[in-house]
Amino acid sequence: MRQLSYKYKSKETFLSYVYDNNLEFIDKQIFIQLFSSKGREATQKALKEIFTALPNVTLIGCSSAGEIIDLNSLEEEIVLSISIFEKSTIKAIYTDEKESYELGVKVARELIKDDTKCVISFINGLQHISETYIKGFQDNNANKTIITGGVAADLLKFEDTFVIFNDKIYTKGAVAVALGGENLRVHSDYNLGRKAIGPTFTITKAINNRIYEIENKPTLDFYEEMLGEDVIQNMPASAVEFALLKEENGINFARMLIKTFDDGSALYTGVFHEGDKVRFSFSNLAHIGKHSGIKRQKEQNWNFQAAFIYTCVSKKEFLSFELHKALPNITQLNTIGFFTYGEFYSQENKAMLFNMATSLLFLDEKTTNHAISIKKEINIPKTKKATGSAILHLIDYVSANFQSQQKEFEETKFKLDAILNAINSVLIISRTDVHGIITYANEGFEKISGYSKEELLGKSHNIVRDPQIKKKIFKEMWGTIKKGNIWYGILSNRAKDGSIYYVKTHIFPIFDQEHKKIVEYMAVREDITELENTLKKVKQAKVAQAMFLANMAHEIRTPMNGIFGFTQLLEKSNLSEEQRKYVNIISNSTKTLVQLLNDILDSSKIENNKLELEKIKIDLHEELLMVHELLQSLAQKKSLLYESKFDVNMAKCIESDPTRLKQVITNLLSNAIKFTPVNGKVILETNVLNEDDTFQTIRFSVKDSGIGISEDKLKTIFQPFTQAESATTRKFGGTGLGLNISANLVKAFGGELQVKSKLNKGTTFFFDIKLKKCDTNNLPHKLLDDKSNPIFTEDINVLVAEDYEINQKLLEAIFIKYPNISYEFANDGEEAIKKAETSSYDIIFMDVKMPKINGIEATKEIRKKLKETPIIALTANMLEEERIKLFDAGVNDYLTKPIELREFQRVLQTYAIKKETLIESEDFNFEKLLKTIEANLGLDRETVLPLFKAFIINLKESLKTLEEALKNKDNEQVVNTTHKLRGTSASFSLDAIASILKTIEQEAKNEQISTYKEKLQAIKDAINLLEEHLH
Repeated sequence: MRQLSYKYKSKETFLSYVYDNNLEFIDKQIFIQLFSSKGREATQKALKEIFTALPNVTLIGCSSAGEIIDLNSLEEEIVLSISIFEKSTIKAIYTDEKESYELGVKVARELIKDDTKCVISFINGLQHISETYIKGFQDNNANKTIITGGVAADLLKFEDTFVIFNDKIYTKGAVAVALGGENLRVHSDYNLGRKAIGPTFTITKAINNRIYEIENKPTLDFYEEMLGEDVIQNMPASAVEFALLKEENGINFARMLIKTFDDGSALYTGVFHEGDKVRFSFSNLAHIGKHSGIKRQKEQNWNFQAAFIYTCVSKKEFLSFELHKALPNITQLNTIGFFTYGEFYSQENKAMLFNMATSLLFLDEKTTNHAISIKKEINIPKTKKATGSAILHLIDYVSANFQSQQKEFEETKFKLDAILNAINSVLIISRTDVHGIITYANEGFEKISGYSKEELLGKSHNIVRDPQIKKKIFKEMWGTIKKGNIWYGILSNRAKDGSIYYVKTHIFPIFDQEHKKIVEYMAVREDITELENTLKKVKQAKVAQAMFLANMAHEIRTPMNGIFGFTQLLEKSNLSEEQRKYVNIISNSTKTLVQLLNDILDSSKIENNKLELEKIKIDLHEELLMVHELLQSLAQKKSLLYESKFDVNMAKCIESDPTRLKQVITNLLSNAIKFTPVNGKVILETNVLNEDDTFQTIRFSVKDSGIGISEDKLKTIFQPFTQAESATTRKFGGTGLGLNISANLVKAFGGELQVKSKLNKGTTFFFDIKLKKCDTNNLPHKLLDDKSNPIFTEDINVLVAEDYEINQKLLEAIFIKYPNISYEFANDGEEAIKKAETSSYDIIFMDVKMPKINGIEATKEIRKKLKETPIIALTANMLEEERIKLFDAGVNDYLTKPIELREFQRVLQTYAIKKETLIESEDFNFEKLLKTIEANLGLDRETVLPLFKAFIINLKESLKTLEEALKNKDNEQVVNTTHKLRGTSASFSLDAIASILKTIEQEAKNEQISTYKEKLQAIKDAINLLEEHLH
């Protein structure tokens, strides 16, 4: 074998070279490799001239980014490697396929034979993916034949590369030659010579050899950020030295950027996949020398006859003048090669594409003994600078530390990612900027909202805002987080499909570490839609239950109203003893049914948190005595020792809800009487536990010597529908609701109902509540009984809207007692509206539940025209919601069924004022009034009279203030004035005046003031009469 290297100049000099080396007469096989950076036209001209001189040679080659001949670097030259084989075989091809992989397959199948020792191939990398080409070759290289060569290049223009086959130039496809024969000895080697620098990055978007994103940034933006804007100005040439390095099969492969695109992506010499880890790399002579594979070869093996060098263009800058330093072991060989855009290499029977490296092929024929061409000796300077080595060592040291830190970071990140994945599986997470624009949304957010990440990012968080949420909630939320605080709450959001979901939300401000300024907000949410929907269903069920009970109460109370009302009328008629006995039985039975119904309704109110307590000034001693006396007859029937023991320090006047307090005491006393055998004892007792200037804490106790309660039952007796023993219900009756209701009422008062009991010895129920004390002068006083304090009215006209015939008859029986009352009935709401519009009425009684149009809607309609006519609601149920609805509709007052005569008279006395006088001059007994005042105040005549005169003067002046406030609709002033006057009026036993003032006060509180001129005139007339007697 002979190996010649030639730099082509002209046809004449080449013909001379051929003649000098006897090439035209050689009958051996001649194989030529041609590398050119002179351009296509000059190269084509040279090819024509070469084949004119040597028409039978086999020639392959390619364009280059510079040429190498005898370890010298050239540029814009044409060089020839001329190999003359005596016994070896040569087969060359040019071929092209659309797919790079198929191109590699075709080359392998056509060239590789049993005796093939190596393949040299060149490919146009701007048209094909070189790495894929090599893979196609390798997958069909059953003999594990060595492949070398590389990717055609140009002078870093990345525009016009080509391959050469014989005398033709091709801009596509690949050329290859197979060398074979048993005498041919082949050795391949490499020098990677690349140093990884900087951190590890992740390819986040790539297709084949085109990278779109690195670390989620467009590729060119990433290069600009990492390497500076100067690199971007002349890409891809400016980025050649900084190839991307990725590890594969234990080898760090460099991939050079060869083309850029307007979308910010870039084309590379090798394939990348999403998730690949890469680092930037660089190379210099010191590093090449340190990492040379050639150095590891034993010297006795270095007797090859030819050496071919294929090295990356990125090494051209520092190898141009120092190739002998980089490859000192081959300085005596004929060497030829070119600077590539990628190098082919085989290692351990595997072909691969290098980049930014050097691939070498050594050949010789064992039976030939041609001398190696004598070459000029190269003087290598003895002085060796250590600068490059020192810098590399420093880089190694820094990189090692950095890599260690990065490994720790990666391990920590892996753990945090695992935690984050776990969190993402159960939580909904988003981040926004300070203006509420979404910058991050996890999969949980995408899943629950129905929006994709692309639809969410860059949008306001209002995209999922439920329009039903009040603005003040978001105002409060922003106010909290802008102050740097965490906001917590439950929100409803609207998904993309319009459905509503509920989330428990925490919003955290995120601060800039340096300036402590809020830079973004992070929201962490938990989906509680299922829980909220369940709670809604429960709430709806409770509302439905409450409505059912309310409706049932109405249906039961309506006929009961008739029974109870007529019973009261019968009781006041002339009856025989036997008849009175029967009427009492009916009356008591009705009261029992009413109490049972009240218990059920109270239980429903308590369960639905609808129970509200009033605050009224009461004489506690008097109220408790009233309850005690009410049940005295029951105790006497059983011959019980029935006593009351009240603490002498107990305040006479306190603020409380007398109805509910008496309800608890009544229930406890009635139970005690019920469960105490004949001749036993029942005691109602109070004790003042604590006291200050404003409050008293009082213990209320009910003790009995009854059947007692076993210890195991004490924990359950306050549960609804529960009694101590089932036999108790059979023997004594009852619903088992009383104690449950009582316990909840005491809880509403701020106390706890407790019990102590011993079986067969007795029981004590007790509770402690804190009550506000008040001035006894503010306690109401009754001046006269029903007979001496009649309803003073002139003729009045009444409309009653009531569909139940029995109730109509009951009201008719009541009205008959008042000859000055004219009345008529409407059988439904529609009829009531028509009558109210066509006739004039002084009072309208309006049943709430009626056919066609209910009482509330009828009231609203009537109020459109009649602003001042008093409307009194008749209802079997007075839940808080209904009370609000009634007053919002425009009613002035209400009566609950069954209607009690006393309450009915109160309403008439309050609202049936037309030109009425509170005090008739003919029948008025001024002396009796003074005696009553003396008795109530505990003062003598001489003291009372001047006080009374002063009050009348003050009342007269205050009425002017009240009238002015009423005209101006100054409700606050009205409430203050009436509240002050009615208390003093009651103190002087002027109950009728106090009642009118209370009515005006209540209407002002409800912002429902009706007629007031007649009311004020009645008070003025009363004042005039009183002044006459005082003078």
